[in-house]
Amino acid sequence: MKYSLVSNNELKYLHFNDSDTKLETEKDISDIIAALVEHNSQFLLFDSETLSPSFFQLKGGLVGNLIQKLSMYHIKSAIVIKDIHSLKSDFISAVVDNKEQNVLKLCTNITEAENWFLSLKDKAI
Repeated sequence: MKYSLVSNNELKYLHFNDSDTKLETEKDISDIIAALVEHNSQFLLFDSETLSPSFFQLKGGLVGNLIQKLSMYHIKSAIVIKDIHSLKSDFISAVVDNKEQNVLKLCTNITEAENWFLSLKDKAI
């Protein structure tokens, strides 16, 4: 998967924004974790267009696997999706259910995601 490294004085994160490459498999998740380690970052931003349609279907298990890996490696991730109301309720429930772990957040724009990352920056392990 293609990504951009966004870095400034306050924050560094990987931004997956190339809709030609999509998160489709568990191997993609492992590759993303490796890229985070390589760049010494704990923050991850996805544009919704970089996520395969199967990602949004719980039966495939991809979102559950991502949440598990994010929690295991203390990674915070946001998905920028312009129309959250277009998502299926079971997908939204899965994201809401991770509130205790606080590793995945749905945002409506990049600024909202960056502000969330900044609020967690000092808490990141």
